[in-house]
Amino acid sequence: MRLGGWARVAALLLGVTACAPTEPAAPTTAVATVASAVPVAPVVAAETPWPEFHVPGADFAVSLPKVPVLAKDTAADDGSVSRTYQASRDKLVYLIAYTASAPTVEEAMPLDGWLDSIRDGIAARMDAKARDERRFTLGDARGMDVVLDVPESDDGAPYTIRGRFYVRHAGTAEPARDMLYQTLVASDPGRETDAAIVRFLDSFRFVDQ
Repeated sequence: MRLGGWARVAALLLGVTACAPTEPAAPTTAVATVASAVPVAPVVAAETPWPEFHVPGADFAVSLPKVPVLAKDTAADDGSVSRTYQASRDKLVYLIAYTASAPTVEEAMPLDGWLDSIRDGIAARMDAKARDERRFTLGDARGMDVVLDVPESDDGAPYTIRGRFYVRHAGTAEPARDMLYQTLVASDPGRETDAAIVRFLDSFRFVDQ
C-alpha cells in the first residue's frame, strides 16, 4: 500500500476511535560461522528496546517503535475526555486511544455487552468482517483482541486492523468515569501476527497516575 493509502487508513482509524461506544517479539538470531570443524553455538542478538509511552492524563502505558503524536483531543461539558495518539513505522499504523466518560445510566451495561457494541460499531463503520476474537480480563477491566478485515473499496486497497480494547466501569474514585482503552494497528492483509504488532499489543499495562 502506498504512503497516501496509509494516510487514508490513519484518517479512518481516527474516526473509529472517536465513534466507538461508551508477546514480546521473538529475538533475532545470528549464527556465527568460522572455518573450523568445531560447532559454534547460535548468538542471540539483544532486542532493541522500544520507548514506553505513558499516556498523558490516563492510567496506562504502551511501548512503540517511536513516540506517537497527539492526533485527536476532544472534551465535553460533563468532563468526558477522548484522546487519540498515532505513530507509523514499516507500513504499520499504530493508534492508542482512550475515552473517559461520565456514567449515563443507573444500571451499567455488562462489560462483554459493551465490547460487543464496540466490535459491531467498528465493523459497521469500516464495512469490515471480524474474526479471531478473544476475550480476557486484566485487573478490573474486560478485554477483547479482535482482527477486522477491511475489503477493497473505491477509496483504496484492502487492509487489516488488529486491535485490543479494554472497558471498565466507574469505580469508587471521583470523578466517576467509565473507561474505554484502545490499541489498534492497521496493516496490509496477513500481517496481523507480525512480531511488531504483537509486541505493541502485549505491551499495554495499567500504571498508577
